[in-house]
Amino acid sequence: MNGLGKCFGILLMLFVCASCQRKEAGPSVGEIEAKVVLQNAQREVREAVEEALSALRVQPDSARKSGELGMVLHAHQLLIPAKLAYQRAAALDPQAPDWPYYLADILQQEGKLEEARKLLAEVEGRAGAPASASLRLGEWALAAGDLDAAETWFQRAKESPADAPFALFGLGRCKQARKQWNEAQTIFAEVCRLYPRYAAARLSLAQVYQALGKAQEADRESKIYAQLGESAPPRVDALMAAVEERNRGSLYWLKEGSRLSALGQQEQAIAAIRKAVTQDPNSAQARANLINAYGRADKFAEAEAAYEEALAKGRVIADAHYNYGVVCFRQGKVPQAEQAFRRAVEANAQHSLARGNLGYLLIESKRGAEGEQQLRKAIEIDPANRQARYHLGRLLLARQDYAAAEEQLRTASLAAQDGEQPGYQYSWGLLLARLGRAEAGQVLADAEAIARRWGQLDFATRIASDRERLAQSKARQFPSAKGSQ
Repeated sequence: MNGLGKCFGILLMLFVCASCQRKEAGPSVGEIEAKVVLQNAQREVREAVEEALSALRVQPDSARKSGELGMVLHAHQLLIPAKLAYQRAAALDPQAPDWPYYLADILQQEGKLEEARKLLAEVEGRAGAPASASLRLGEWALAAGDLDAAETWFQRAKESPADAPFALFGLGRCKQARKQWNEAQTIFAEVCRLYPRYAAARLSLAQVYQALGKAQEADRESKIYAQLGESAPPRVDALMAAVEERNRGSLYWLKEGSRLSALGQQEQAIAAIRKAVTQDPNSAQARANLINAYGRADKFAEAEAAYEEALAKGRVIADAHYNYGVVCFRQGKVPQAEQAFRRAVEANAQHSLARGNLGYLLIESKRGAEGEQQLRKAIEIDPANRQARYHLGRLLLARQDYAAAEEQLRTASLAAQDGEQPGYQYSWGLLLARLGRAEAGQVLADAEAIARRWGQLDFATRIASDRERLAQSKARQFPSAKGSQ
């Protein structure tokens, strides 16, 4: 073979090798495209996906472009093509930690926890690996019951300031799972000292105190937990946040609307949820949320119009009936509210809030037997339904079943997480006072403090007056009755 032939042969070999290398670079662009189904997708989602696909077609060997397509697909829960795009990105750039990190998240969502753990463990050891990898590995190991591995990963994760509260909490849960109560108490107490508004840690500490027979401490932590709701330290996962930022579909606007509503920004919440309805007119949940948002803003006419439109379009779920029932009740339209709550229960027999509200209306209209049945079913479905417990407690009190009433009112007070808690706490305290129970004073003092915390100053003054009156006179004793001991 002459020099020219040898040169041609070398070039041909290089071309063949390069072609083979491209074939081995994970799924092809065509394979990814074949799995992208956008037929029923919202316009904004289609545009975002098409833009990312176009960029990959221009640079098919770019790991970054393939990964960015995966992120857009991931953000909109198009997980099958997202997984293929991440696999291609990982094959094109085997050292990058981002793409296998995202792949592990999808595997975990698919229920393939062991595969996810194995992949993420490989990522955690790479240069530039996200700090949150150790924390997630700890949480996944704990979920799998692998306590030794969980403790190892949590120990690593706690070195990251952003992950430290969750890692310490995870270590406490490992001790709790092993029934090492004293060690668990020490860890949870430290978590609560460092992060006093970490609700889950308060609840776990209460459970540990209960296991240790420390009833007073358990009760104290349960009360704090009830006041905190779902409060927790801010969690930082920069990689997953980057995925979420790419979501501009109706699900994003629904979540944004819920967030704004929780902050009391009702007008902004309405605007966000209206965008969700516009982007996905077939979303029954978006329409239900819009009814709720209008109701919270006292825009009752708009709420009713949104409900009627949902009915007309056949896009009604139990939440829509329930939210409309609340709107009717707030306007004093009791028959319409009852009808709406019944529709909610018919649409979803497990709707605890609808059953609870229906039970209350039935009791108020002298249909106590059916009302009690609805309240008890509501509590069976959701033991934390404090409204149902409160109304059942009042019903039991009227029957002079004081022990059962006290249990329901106490649990309702501990379960409340918002401005309704002072009322529950006050009712519980009054019942204790009427029963001559020594702890009544402390329960009422707590009710006053909680009322002041929620800015309910008139109510707090009323509670203070009652406390003073009760302190000056002997608590009234009820006659002996069933359950009063």
